[in-house]
Amino acid sequence: MSERVVSDHRISRKLQFAVSAAVLCVAVTGCGSVADREGAAREAALDFHRAIEAGDFDRACGLLTPATRQALEQDDSCPTALHDADLPSGDQVGVVEVWGQAAQVGLGPDTVFLTVFDGSWLVRAVGCQPDPPGPYDCSVEAG
Repeated sequence: MSERVVSDHRISRKLQFAVSAAVLCVAVTGCGSVADREGAAREAALDFHRAIEAGDFDRACGLLTPATRQALEQDDSCPTALHDADLPSGDQVGVVEVWGQAAQVGLGPDTVFLTVFDGSWLVRAVGCQPDPPGPYDCSVEAG
């Protein structure tokens, strides 16, 4: 095999790998622009709070990570546990920070922590308040 054919083959394999990596990265939202990821995390946190404020606890449960939902369901159904959690209202967006596939969104007196799960932002913890010297005390979180 000539040196040129081997070189072209290596370039082609590298290009295939680069394209595959880019597609995978975009698919899990980890490589979009920071503004895009912040906007998506903000909307997910707002959607969760809108569902709670509308009394649509079934929909709110669908916006939780599986681990958080499972932690809530230890004592009761997820919708009942969310109703009983008495979460603060969250309509005023404050600081939004994104680190790869994790995010923190300030909503009024609440802080919401999210993570990317199956390509979507889901709520990992909510009803969170700073708790010095520890990081946060959350009303709802994975166990």
